[in-house]
Amino acid sequence: MKALNKENIIIEKGYPRNDYLFNKTKKDINNIKKKLNIPFDKKVLLYLPTFRDNQHTSGIGYTYKLEIDFDVLKKRLGNDYIVLFGPHYFVANKINLDKYKNFVINVAGYNEINELYLISDIIITDYSSVFFDFANLKKPILYYMYDLDDYQNNLCGMFCAYPAKHLDRAAKSAMIQATECCDRHMAKTKGVFVWNCLKPSLPAAATAACTT
Repeated sequence: MKALNKENIIIEKGYPRNDYLFNKTKKDINNIKKKLNIPFDKKVLLYLPTFRDNQHTSGIGYTYKLEIDFDVLKKRLGNDYIVLFGPHYFVANKINLDKYKNFVINVAGYNEINELYLISDIIITDYSSVFFDFANLKKPILYYMYDLDDYQNNLCGMFCAYPAKHLDRAAKSAMIQATECCDRHMAKTKGVFVWNCLKPSLPAAATAACTT
């Protein structure tokens, strides 16, 4: 651009929508929690899976098969956490969460996703682009890719390349293990740390991921 004498035509700034993440106060965050009836003494786990375009029902649209074990999460984390669950906006089927009242809140219809980022302590996602924005907050990001092999080979494209050696069908227990690991280390960790929830047999690796 310099050769064309146009080096000043590009303004290098962040996304305007991300300014919101840097300009809110503790009071603003508390007000969002009040709106969602989240107790101030609870930490927040945000789970935002993307849709799978192979899960479709005629006459309904895209559906979603719940592949996260809220029962185990509640048993292990229920004393300290509230889970905000936001299925992709393409998903049309109703997901009954009545048995998880006061633990899981369905935020699929919540219009301002930046507010959900702000109040969350950890995010769990998979192939969604939400991690790009959430990373600005320098909070833990967990990738729960229980169907990685099928997704990257038969469904949509990927933002990043994930080595095949990480594939492991026991991803559910790994996700819970990673969440607990991140929870233990959040207070002393500065910056973003991530863990692909695909190797539950490697607790040492999980701990390393949470402390780097």
